[in-house]
Amino acid sequence: MFDKKSGSKITYGIVGLGRFGQALARDLAESGAELIVLDSSEDKVREMRELTENAYVVKSLDKKTLEASGIQNCDVFIGTADDDEENILGCIMAKRL
Repeated sequence: MFDKKSGSKITYGIVGLGRFGQALARDLAESGAELIVLDSSEDKVREMRELTENAYVVKSLDKKTLEASGIQNCDVFIGTADDDEENILGCIMAKRL
């Protein structure tokens, strides 16, 4: 999905599309960054599809779900979910992938 070549764009993985996550995704997209965004809200994910085709509705951050999204290919993982435990577990799982 995202083959890295020298001089290529940094890919950001954003989990959680609340106020901060959405603003961050918009700013990064406007700067030309590649994005993978995940959230449990279909409406929020639908809005993000204007910025990236890599926007996915997820109900949990388990290994299978994260692998299917391609988030393991990101250079930077950002957890912005409301639940701190979910952020930490998502970061750990993404790092393991």
